[in-house]
Amino acid sequence: ISLVLDISGSMQSNSKIENLRNAAKVFVETVIRPETEDLVSLSLVPYSEHVNVGEPIFDELNTNHRHEFSYCLEIPDSEFNNANFNRSLVYDQMQHFQWNYDGRNNDRSTTVCPRASYERITPLSQSNTALKTQINSLVPRAGTSIFLGMKWAAAMLDPSFRSINDGLITAGQVDSKFSGRPKAYDDPETLKTIILMTDGENSTSNRIATEYYNTPSKVVHWSKYNLNYYLYNAVSYSDWYKYSWRKYTPTLGDQLLDSICTAAKEKNVVIWSIGFEVGDHGAAVMQSCASSPSHFFRVEGIELSEAFRAIARQINQLRLTQ
Repeated sequence: ISLVLDISGSMQSNSKIENLRNAAKVFVETVIRPETEDLVSLSLVPYSEHVNVGEPIFDELNTNHRHEFSYCLEIPDSEFNNANFNRSLVYDQMQHFQWNYDGRNNDRSTTVCPRASYERITPLSQSNTALKTQINSLVPRAGTSIFLGMKWAAAMLDPSFRSINDGLITAGQVDSKFSGRPKAYDDPETLKTIILMTDGENSTSNRIATEYYNTPSKVVHWSKYNLNYYLYNAVSYSDWYKYSWRKYTPTLGDQLLDSICTAAKEKNVVIWSIGFEVGDHGAAVMQSCASSPSHFFRVEGIELSEAFRAIARQINQLRLTQ
């Protein structure tokens, strides 16, 4: 199972983060039980404007390693056309900086790549306690990139992730009982499923121009200054455009999400999606991602817990009849 949870800044309103914490814990308690020991593995994927894979996974990959602040990877758009993880690629490490807010203060608490330990991916776990502890710690932050959460969710179910998982087992990050996972897609005893939740839509995401992020000193510079604050206070307005560029728009985000959802469904991964207090556009995008219209839930408030509980029960029933 890949459980993909939206912790973007909009989750701050209307008690949404509290409802999410309660609902996600209900899900974990329902699918990870004493009778499922060594059978069910769950990867927790919190996402906001990016996904912090955590240092252990990061170290198993080929990367352009540029700093130690956080561990997000930039994934080429073409990689959203398939569910696997391309081990032949060298992935760029996500820049460490914050660009949002109006520039009136030097806030750097919600960098594009999340930094806190509780914001990192937890791979292939069967620890009810550890997962619920992490869920309890989640707080809203930054923008929304649903497609990045979904890409990692799919990749961690793909057999191409097996060598990474083996390295995580050796490093003591994953239970040795899960050696050999992810299983092949056609394994008759295996069910692969994703639960994808959001409270909104894909948003804009910017990056610093290469010339201002191409030396160690420049990398450190952006750990000290919010981009917009720096521009307002140290750069002529006519030169602001030189400092950043737009990597993702909402439209591109929707396209990439559609691509990765399609790729996962073509591998017979079961996708449940939840639109939590979303608008009509967000609901349409999430319903399109789901395996079928009946695999999509559009809910508000405490209905979120009922949606997670219903999905967990369905998964348990499928597991028993697999």
